[in-house]
Amino acid sequence: MTKTVSLRMDEKIINHLKKMSHYVSIERNQDLTYNDLITEAVLANWPLPLESDGTETQDDGSQRL
Repeated sequence: MTKTVSLRMDEKIINHLKKMSHYVSIERNQDLTYNDLITEAVLANWPLPLESDGTETQDDGSQRL
């Protein structure tokens, strides 16, 4: 299930994201929006916990709840 989230960002950031989404779309041969890039950035920095045990492994090998 997805939910709508509204963010306020500087117009320069949004324009940059739109331009970058174009370049990444060409590179990956996919149709990506700047919203897709925002979602990827969030998940890259704060990955979802593993569903099996409710914890996730950090890059240093330790676990957090």
